[in-house]
Amino acid sequence: MLAALGVGSASPAYAQRSVADSALVLNQNGRWSEALALSGAYLGQPEMLPDSACQVRLAYAYAAIRLVRVTLVDGALTRARIACRTVESAGSQLAQLEIEARRSIPPLDAVLLHPLYAEIFACSEHRGMGMALGDRYGTDCMVMQRDGTGLGTMAFYRGSGRQNEDWFSWGASVLAPFDGVVESVSINPAVNTVGTRGKGRASSVVIARADGVRVVYGHLATISVARGARVNAGEPIGTVGNNGSSYNPHTHVGAWRDSTALHDLLSQAGFRRSHGIAYAPACPDCTACQAIRV
Repeated sequence: MLAALGVGSASPAYAQRSVADSALVLNQNGRWSEALALSGAYLGQPEMLPDSACQVRLAYAYAAIRLVRVTLVDGALTRARIACRTVESAGSQLAQLEIEARRSIPPLDAVLLHPLYAEIFACSEHRGMGMALGDRYGTDCMVMQRDGTGLGTMAFYRGSGRQNEDWFSWGASVLAPFDGVVESVSINPAVNTVGTRGKGRASSVVIARADGVRVVYGHLATISVARGARVNAGEPIGTVGNNGSSYNPHTHVGAWRDSTALHDLLSQAGFRRSHGIAYAPACPDCTACQAIRV
């Protein structure tokens, strides 16, 4: 692409200016994907002149915004801000750019779900805009307990964690996210060794709500509901396992409506408040689990 623009054999300084100019022209003409690729090709080049660096990074940020690449916008703005510190005219450009960025990022729809487990748990998020709907804003959740070291810290497993049974999540009851109907059930009988990623589709349950929201729970060891069954929020539907694309016992949670991925909110206190529940679920053998008053 650079050769086609006539900058492939130019001196570094001239090439940087040419790339910057070309990226800006592409961006102005609505060819945002090309501008993004061209700008990104020269990010981080040590020989880039300050003014040239600023222009390239501004073009990169503009292209990211036009494409509504939400995961790129903040990083692109940060890089542009750093590169443009020595450019007098950059202040107003960046200010306008940030305003445009905030307007261009669509609000993230979210759905509040019943707590996944009765026990204390924590979740980490997936990243990847190209993933399937159930993965795009999905989370991986695991039960936590005191680690037994006497420090009072929380942990996901006891001992070395080398066995599935070492993990506090292993075999824990998985609770239905809301009142709904079981839309599909998938079974994977394999049990992964901790630290080794398994193969195939994970055992999973998809539950549909009347408003079209669907939630998938994955990597289950056992499933106690069948397709077509009606479930209530908080009803046990299976137990935590370690199968499919997984390294350790956990539950994958993904939510979507139609073709839109949703952010799942597994707030224990938030769900109880929204449903007028004034107590915490049972938490056997867990001294850290106290009643929550709302």
